[in-house]
Amino acid sequence: MTVVRRLAWELWLPALLIALWAIFSATSTDPYFPPLSEILDKFADVWFFEGIRTEIWPSLRRLFVGFAPACVAGVG
Repeated sequence: MTVVRRLAWELWLPALLIALWAIFSATSTDPYFPPLSEILDKFADVWFFEGIRTEIWPSLRRLFVGFAPACVAGVG
């Protein structure tokens, strides 16, 4: 099998499932199961734009504040 054929064989099911999820969730109004497009929009906001400074950086800082003393004390 060629590389392209092998890659296509491995990716067809995840691609189909994501497409079905997008199609069937497009009209969802349930706050617990939002449409895939809304999830992707929020994902982009958190991971690529303003969320880096407000969400990710504080979490990494708290991780370091806890992990660094543990390494120094020999717990880690």
